Amino acid sequence: MWLSAVLLACAQACAVEGDLGLDDIVAAHRAGVEQLDTIDLKGEMRRRDDGSLFMSFRWTKSGARERYRTTNHSVAAGAGRFADWFLDGSRMSLLYNYDPDNAPDIRPFRQHGATASVRAQTRKLLDLFAATHLLLRLRLAGEDEDRPLWELVADTRRSFGDGGVQLVGRQLVGGRQTWQIHIQHPGVLNEQTAQLQYSGSSMDVFLDPGAGFLVRRLDCHVHNVATADGFIDLHHQYEVTAFKGFGDGTFLPMEVVSESRDGKGQRLSKFEHKIAVTQAAVNQPLPPDALDFRFPQNIMVVQLPMVPGKPRAYLIGKEGRIAETIDSEEKQKQVLRQAMVAEAQLASSRNWLFVVVGGALLMAMAAAFLLFRRKRRAVRCAS
Repeated sequence: MWLSAVLLACAQACAVEGDLGLDDIVAAHRAGVEQLDTIDLKGEMRRRDDGSLFMSFRWTKSGARERYRTTNHSVAAGAGRFADWFLDGSRMSLLYNYDPDNAPDIRPFRQHGATASVRAQTRKLLDLFAATHLLLRLRLAGEDEDRPLWELVADTRRSFGDGGVQLVGRQLVGGRQTWQIHIQHPGVLNEQTAQLQYSGSSMDVFLDPGAGFLVRRLDCHVHNVATADGFIDLHHQYEVTAFKGFGDGTFLPMEVVSESRDGKGQRLSKFEHKIAVTQAAVNQPLPPDALDFRFPQNIMVVQLPMVPGKPRAYLIGKEGRIAETIDSEEKQKQVLRQAMVAEAQLASSRNWLFVVVGGALLMAMAAAFLLFRRKRRAVRCAS
């Protein structure tokens, strides 16, 4: 991390004199991002039109490991309100629709709507928006890959040559001097059709030398977006309105606002949000629960992508360890049969407990009644 600090300091000194080229600026940005080695933050997303709370989240990062926990306040509990993602650098795990504060009694044959999956980690992170919310990774549209700026620049040069990335020059953003870079986007691969989407799209990135060369603003010009009325263009703008310094030239975005318009310039408020970091620790020791991700006992974890006729899943045992591996249809049926037997035994034991406890209560009531009758007869005889 010390090397990143040195590179960043050199770039900031050169920026004052205006002696920076495109590759220098991208390298300075990379150094600023890599300064953020350990992050533990909480934040919220609100709609810009009415200020209502849409989502609250916690993002924890340490090196290549990341954990992203969200609560979607726009849906009711039990309808996909909770999600917990964990990335270890090679694999991505997801626990969905499971409330850790009100954990259901999960059984192999009764999952209470909770789902779990694992898949190889790629740059296509889809619903894991943590770093893209704060413009530490860039994404053109929802189906795009999450890429840091330096990887996007490299991909664009491979697709279009050096002319695909241009240093436009200095631009004022929110009263701050920034460096503007124009990038021709290489397109988004549709995994189902194997065709490139959004051809002709581009991005303008504005880097702030006074905030570790992090992204101050991102403009996404998305072309050929399919809608029910045909293809349209969309323009999304994300601007950091507040940074916080954590010493040694390390900065973190604390507030980001978004604005969206169609090709005719009409505002699209349904896409517009305000992200606010409410609590953050940078390059500090992490609390014990920060990256302690475990699947709950008895949940069925599905291996993705699913291959027809070749199911692969795992039944989780104690302490998040794999108790059973399901790698065939016969094994799948066997596990389901075992689960049904276990459920029947559980129900039977509950019935048996009910009979024993109920019988004991009835016997106690009968004994009390007999004792009461004897005392009553004794009183009558005495009188």
